[in-house]
Amino acid sequence: MATIQQRKIATRNGLAPGGLRSVKWNKPPWITALGYFAHPLTPTPSGQHGSSKGAVEIASVSCSWDKDNETGERKFVLITVKNVGDDAVGFDRYQRWID
Repeated sequence: MATIQQRKIATRNGLAPGGLRSVKWNKPPWITALGYFAHPLTPTPSGQHGSSKGAVEIASVSCSWDKDNETGERKFVLITVKNVGDDAVGFDRYQRWID
């Protein structure tokens, strides 16, 4: 029976509205169904009626396999998160795969 695994692979802060942040994930599970998810870390609201909102999306995922006769092979995934909200936020990013 297949098992869905999940691991938090990054936490970042200070992503401006409209901003993009890419993170390289080295040695991902290879030849495996992978999925990526990010959720916003909104700042604490201030004031009696304060509010805080955040929205992020996975803008792109690229998978690379570099081969070099001097340094060998390097497999990695580049995951780009975009802040689609109106306020600066942080985010947690997760990787999911099926074993």
